[in-house]
Amino acid sequence: MNIINKLLLTVLILVASAHCCAAGRLNLVDSMTDLKSGRNQIWKERLQLTMRVAGNSAEGVLVEVEPDSEELVANYNERVSDSIGIELFAVVEVAVEGKAPVPDVLVPIKNGESIGKGQLLYVRIAVGSGPVKRAERTIILRGRCCESLIQLVIEPSDIQLPKELPITVQATIRQHLGWPMNRTEDINTQKMLLAFLSAYRINGVAGIAEGKKFGNARDERSAVAPAYTEVVRYAFEELGFVRIRIPAKKMFSPNRPMSERFPKTALRQSYESSLRKHLQRYDEVLRNPSWKGKLSYKIWDEPHSKHYPDVVLSYQVAKHLRPDLKLELSEQPDVRLADVADVWTPYITFLKESDIDEQHKRNKEVWVYANMVHGIDHPAYGMRIIGWLLWKYRLDGYLFWAINWWNTDPWTTVSSQARDFMKRGTLVYPGSDGRVYSSLRLEEFRKGIEDFLLLMALDKSAEGEGERAEEAKRFVRQLSRIYNLQERYDNAPNPARYREAIMEIIGVTAHDSLPTSN
Repeated sequence: MNIINKLLLTVLILVASAHCCAAGRLNLVDSMTDLKSGRNQIWKERLQLTMRVAGNSAEGVLVEVEPDSEELVANYNERVSDSIGIELFAVVEVAVEGKAPVPDVLVPIKNGESIGKGQLLYVRIAVGSGPVKRAERTIILRGRCCESLIQLVIEPSDIQLPKELPITVQATIRQHLGWPMNRTEDINTQKMLLAFLSAYRINGVAGIAEGKKFGNARDERSAVAPAYTEVVRYAFEELGFVRIRIPAKKMFSPNRPMSERFPKTALRQSYESSLRKHLQRYDEVLRNPSWKGKLSYKIWDEPHSKHYPDVVLSYQVAKHLRPDLKLELSEQPDVRLADVADVWTPYITFLKESDIDEQHKRNKEVWVYANMVHGIDHPAYGMRIIGWLLWKYRLDGYLFWAINWWNTDPWTTVSSQARDFMKRGTLVYPGSDGRVYSSLRLEEFRKGIEDFLLLMALDKSAEGEGERAEEAKRFVRQLSRIYNLQERYDNAPNPARYREAIMEIIGVTAHDSLPTSN
């Protein structure tokens, strides 16, 4: 072989080797800021991830595939044991006006399916009930000639989180939106969506459909269709939901007060007659003794103070007609509103600790909602902080004003305040295959609710005596100072950094001390 042929052969070998090494190295993403800036990237052909997990919980991490990688195929066993499963997702970006695209949608990648170049991945370990044993599993990302490995070390824990929550997390399903892929009025779709949300620790719902597609026209002369009652039954009895809001009849609005809708000389009587007819449509649901105390009704949302007299009158009438209904009001407590609501739900910046204490003394519930935190323009871990706020301020619930705001295609709409409220009401995405896809933001919210349960267990540990209890008390004081009530958490620390320490302090006594449902 002459010198030229030897040189050509050497070049070919080097090129093949370089191509092989570029198969798809991996980088563990500690923060979305690092992902966008390219900082702190350490590319490896083999990532080892140690994840300590509790029973009835899920934990996940983001892994970035090198941008110039070839197409890869994922090979992994989705079951570790009867109680542990591995899930792999591609994180799909959504467009945001004036900003770089934001990774958000979680699309499952099954064993044997392809992964695109430079794909951001989400690896989730889901743990059910029962003992958890140490296990090691490997996700192989195989190219044409080389492979990269995600080696998972699953560390056991004595901690079992309760399946039921001691609070209400209520999601509002939107039915009136016109996007063609919105099929949420179908009974099976309703059940599928509720079961999906239940896996994310959501245990309350508003907006169950009861219109024409559910079997009857919406008019106050007919009872709701049996399908509506069936979905309510499914939510309460099979999914374990604790609260369902009955659909309200829109009889007045801020632009059309009660005095313009009903005769002034018989205002209360006219409204009472109209509301009675409306609620009679739900008699089959309202009369079920198993659901007593679990049904709610909401008449006003964020009323202006000039409408407070109408608010008081309408809620007094509703309580007179149905004293068993939990009356919700999206407003902060106010002396001008008397004692009309059973559930006060102020916006996060209007919540006062003194109001919480006062309403608890009256056996009232205090929830909160924080729409700004949901936005695609907000750090995803802000959703996790919500769970910490529920713990710190001893709140009774959280409200999602919408979970499926699909008035335009959420996959392709360039998010803005005007178009889709920065996806603050879009926490799930509809698939053309009839499935629902989750988001990184909803994933972070679920982690926050599980943090909430761990923090409650930490409170229990701090109630005892001795060195261990004193350590727990010091840690509780430290953790309670980290987050406060605000609309944005851009500069706040990610709660993920504290979970390992919380679990460590709870220790082997956690199984006995974790809270259960009320």
